[in-house]
Amino acid sequence: MKSQAVLALSIALAVLWTSLEHFGFRHIHFWFLLVWISFLPIIYYQRWMPALHLALIALIIWTIFSFFGIEYKHAQNTQVYLVQIYFLLYLALFLSGMLLTTTENFHDFAKPVQNYSAFAALLSFYVLTFPDLQRGFRHWQDSYRTEASTNWLAITMAALVVLIGLALWHRIRTSVNQRPKYFIYGQFLIAAVVVLITLNLFLGGEYANWIAIALNLLFFAGMVWLLFAGTHTQNRTLINLAFSFFALALMTRYFDTFWSLLNRSFFFMAGGVILIVGGYLLEKQRRKFTTNAIEGSN
Repeated sequence: MKSQAVLALSIALAVLWTSLEHFGFRHIHFWFLLVWISFLPIIYYQRWMPALHLALIALIIWTIFSFFGIEYKHAQNTQVYLVQIYFLLYLALFLSGMLLTTTENFHDFAKPVQNYSAFAALLSFYVLTFPDLQRGFRHWQDSYRTEASTNWLAITMAALVVLIGLALWHRIRTSVNQRPKYFIYGQFLIAAVVVLITLNLFLGGEYANWIAIALNLLFFAGMVWLLFAGTHTQNRTLINLAFSFFALALMTRYFDTFWSLLNRSFFFMAGGVILIVGGYLLEKQRRKFTTNAIEGSN
């Protein structure tokens, strides 16, 4: 019908459909993805940017529904494997957005794809940094998370292959002169992600604390990378996402430790003051980066 309003209503109807499927039948509703993919050619040929935003939001909503709608009662606390797949696929989508910047026909779609996929990937990664998720939520009943089943292993490995393939493709598409330093840094981060995610498939909940520490360190390293990437590409959204998730992770780790070590509360209160002061300084730096990005674009 060549109507953007009809397309927007179709996307909303698809979200309603998948929500009823998830919470009514307690399974991952993969059929939504086929319908979602059918929206993309229409958006591309009509160049409907608002519809692209709606479609990307719908995909994130489907992801959240899949996590909370699935029945884990008989899955032995394997939510961590689902979140890992989310993280890998949204990271792959972010790389796809970077690839779009190298083509003239898709260049206009690159920024929204990068922004929404970065948010979803960071949200998934943030969830992975919790030790309770890594060990299994029923660890107090001596029911630790088990190793990944054959299905989880196969899907995760396929997602890793897609991620590595897109990273290599982007490397081929950009010449040596077009690669800033943060590209090289990003390649090391992707290698670390591949190694850590692969190890986590075969480690049970007994090693949850070590895995959580490694994931937190990688998470903060990713924030630094995203900050440089946003500054280099003059993408204010990526800069704001980096600072927001950095602050969120710091406060989360602070309160996690604070409530488990109340007998040392004064020490952690002093740490809280340091975090507040540090947050103020980070906010000043964020505004400086944002101002530079705006001036650079003008």
